[in-house]
Amino acid sequence: MCNDDTYRYLIISCMTRETFKYKLGEGAIDFILVNDEAYIIYSEEGMFGGEENLPIAELGLIKIDIFTGEITGLLDDTILETLIDVQSISCRNKSIRILCYEENGDDFTLDYDLTSKKVQNKVVLDYTVSGLLSVRDNFYAWYRNRIYQVNESMEITEEIIIDKKVYDKSSSISNGYSEVVLESKNEFNIVQLSKL
Repeated sequence: MCNDDTYRYLIISCMTRETFKYKLGEGAIDFILVNDEAYIIYSEEGMFGGEENLPIAELGLIKIDIFTGEITGLLDDTILETLIDVQSISCRNKSIRILCYEENGDDFTLDYDLTSKKVQNKVVLDYTVSGLLSVRDNFYAWYRNRIYQVNESMEITEEIIIDKKVYDKSSSISNGYSEVVLESKNEFNIVQLSKL
């Protein structure tokens, strides 16, 4: 996902096919790929944005067939009203987990079931998660500059042990499909969660 002066774009390069580029507008926060489909989540700024807003951003969570370009909105209006501020999404089994913030501090997750096409299982968090990802059947959360494995209810089950100096030097943490990248001034440290 990248942007120019006006829009954000999703660029997908396939090993056996051409490169695909999709204009997302403003407010696109995070994406995941599941099979041949891209799922993109928008923030409040995207859904209710300004002049650079695209109609697809108002759908909140969209699915793009990366080969045909067909776009499908996945959320109904009642769910869109609860997406005050979205941080990230991840996918585990047949469920997309959406990490959301509220102004009063009641952070929560929502699960979108890819089979039933419905949102279910709202979990209110008692701690602030800065990022969320999943590897195989496990969820991981970035919390207080540490990475933890969490269960279905977002309760911390295990800390992923990383050298404290690496954590302390990190200026940002970003998620991949099976890895976490800790970026500091002069280096990147890559943690392969799939190998833990």
